[in-house]
Amino acid sequence: MICEQFQWKGATISIPARGVPPLLYVELSSRCNFSCRGCFRGSASDREEQDLSQEVINTILSCIDPEKGVKRLFLGGIGEPFLHPGIYSFVQEATAAGAAIAIQSNGSLIDEKAIRFLVENGVEKLIISYETGGLDHAAQKERADRCAGKHG
Repeated sequence: MICEQFQWKGATISIPARGVPPLLYVELSSRCNFSCRGCFRGSASDREEQDLSQEVINTILSCIDPEKGVKRLFLGGIGEPFLHPGIYSFVQEATAAGAAIAIQSNGSLIDEKAIRFLVENGVEKLIISYETGGLDHAAQKERADRCAGKHG
């Protein structure tokens, strides 16, 4: 029995209803607003930057079932998940369906409104990863900005 099928880059991806993993790693976007020197993203320079399609998102949402399907989602990967235009609706629908969610982000797009949303929607973990030293010193801030590909 198949939970869902979808097309991606000319291939048919099938997610079986039986044996669905309890934890699913989801890369909502392969785009990033930083270019950190230490990030493994640089090793995938030939990879096309794109956002996960609504079709794939719907497939993931259809497989969430705390009893016998996907129970937990980890949003992260090479890209910055908050660059995906549908992250808020995805998180809202996934938590409403019963999924526990953890998000890894560089934190640059997270403001007070985003934090309130994440708390109100029961996101269990927010992991901030940013290549820096203490930003209270001008030289360290300049170094961190260079690492993140920001100039000036």
